[in-house]
Amino acid sequence: MEKHVLARACRAFVACCLAAAFFPVVVTGGGLKEARLTQSNGEVTLNSTDESGPHQGLPDAALPRGAGLTTGANSRAELSFNNHVIVRLSANAVFNFKKDLELTQGAILIQAPGGAKGKVHAGDVAVDVTNAIAVIEYQAPAFKFLVLEGTVRLYRPSHLGDSILVRAGQMIFGSTKDALADPVDFEIERFVRTCPLIRGFGPLPSEKLLAAASARQQEEKSKKGLIDTNLVIFGGGSNVSVVNSVKKTEVAASAQNSASKPRPSTEEQP
Repeated sequence: MEKHVLARACRAFVACCLAAAFFPVVVTGGGLKEARLTQSNGEVTLNSTDESGPHQGLPDAALPRGAGLTTGANSRAELSFNNHVIVRLSANAVFNFKKDLELTQGAILIQAPGGAKGKVHAGDVAVDVTNAIAVIEYQAPAFKFLVLEGTVRLYRPSHLGDSILVRAGQMIFGSTKDALADPVDFEIERFVRTCPLIRGFGPLPSEKLLAAASARQQEEKSKKGLIDTNLVIFGGGSNVSVVNSVKKTEVAASAQNSASKPRPSTEEQP
């Protein structure tokens, strides 16, 4: 009798352990089904799928699949999805939640922690974000894509083989109509310090991972693996500016030389 009870107790304990082991995967790894508007600042409009039509986005408002969201000038918003993916929208952004996420205009920050997955389309380019933090800006046909933490695949779905892995501290910019360029380096610490999609909100759940990625980059700079340049991207867009007397003709050559050692670190200002 005692052996029978002990055996049942052991089976129950094993079942509980398996449930505990798989529970986080089920929670964070599920698909995108619904989002909630967790933060809003300024003019935020929800474009509903029902007959109510466009209406003001209020805190905790639901964004079901098929709906969209737009932000006005000097406005921002944050969406939290059912699988813990977080999306933050810049001012003058147009965003749609279809089968995947679609950015029609503006910029978004996306964080997909753990096993969560988020796919974003911007014109003819797309990104698959898992266990990473990334920012993508799109003003057709120009785009700019940066990875703050983790590694993300950037690709053009309609062009087989036009795909590239972008790592923390790297960015790619250009036209969605052209083949993807090689990534160049940018300074994570500077970007985090100046980006409204980070400054204007509370801490990200993966704040420690973001800080670690920045620290690794700073260590690489201290070892001369990365060298500061005089190249800066001011505001939205992808125009590279020179901040001292270096000739503009040197900008393109520096950006294209990203594969050489030591690599240049382009400062990025959103």
